[in-house]
Amino acid sequence: MPTGQEDRIKLLTKVGFAALVEAAKAVPGVGSLIAAAVAGTGVYLEEIIAARDLPKEARQELRRLVHDFRDLLESELKSHPNDNTPEIALVATLEILAKHGLSAEELVTKANLDVGRAGMLTLAHAEQQLKAIYDTKAQELTERLVREYYRILLTHKEALNAVGVPALRILLAQQSDFEQNFGVNPCDWTDG
Repeated sequence: MPTGQEDRIKLLTKVGFAALVEAAKAVPGVGSLIAAAVAGTGVYLEEIIAARDLPKEARQELRRLVHDFRDLLESELKSHPNDNTPEIALVATLEILAKHGLSAEELVTKANLDVGRAGMLTLAHAEQQLKAIYDTKAQELTERLVREYYRILLTHKEALNAVGVPALRILLAQQSDFEQNFGVNPCDWTDG
């Protein structure tokens, strides 16, 4: 994979997970837990977006990515108004993506940047974790959220391709503080 393409896919996986976490912070009952998990990092995705050395196009694309994840989560919350299914599913989804999500290399080589294949591979690796979710509705929603994560993530692939490699490198450097403090490196999910 050429360096520019590799940087773009690496950015996509790192920022995609961070965008989902950022969107999840607004979910009642879950948001405060997520905010506590990343408290003290000093670098949230919104702060990365506001960085002066990041090109305007990159900032706009990151905002759109977070917005799309928020729309997805709001839609699920509205469809389950009187139960905690979305909260259970969201926490399970974040755990599955952190543990079993595809690395940048796997997203290209194994999933071929295909939404359906990426979701299927991740869910296959998370089979035991999915079985541990005893609520059938939460299990089904978790599976859907994992698939939707890749759909939204790969929908933004072309827009991120338009962002220059230097801007991607800036983003990758700024993202490292978030990963270190959150304890997750989405590009190395299965690399060791």
